[in-house]
Amino acid sequence: MSKDLTEKEFKKLIQKHIDKIDFVRIVLDDESSISGFIVKFSDDFIMIEETYDFSMSGIKILPFERLKSIRHNKFNKVSKHIYSEENLIKFNYKIIDNTSLKNFESPFKSIKKTKFSLHC
Repeated sequence: MSKDLTEKEFKKLIQKHIDKIDFVRIVLDDESSISGFIVKFSDDFIMIEETYDFSMSGIKILPFERLKSIRHNKFNKVSKHIYSEENLIKFNYKIIDNTSLKNFESPFKSIKKTKFSLHC
């Protein structure tokens, strides 16, 4: 979690990015990063529609504790503009809405019920 924000402020920032459908870059505790659109989160997990080379590459669910920071700068805003103009922002709400992020087992159980493939 960002060193400059409290947990409450960090979660408020995440919700803002979800509400605005912001393109973000999430930096993890091992310094790796994931780019895409945050679509859902809980106290334990964050769900992001990952992107690669201007295409949606799938949904990732990450433990909330692995988040180091979230970046949303002018480059990310340009990326969102390109995704929007090319009509590339398409989320699978069947998976998003039906995936529980309550605890470690719940994402697996809820995704299994949707009959979609799960790659770990």
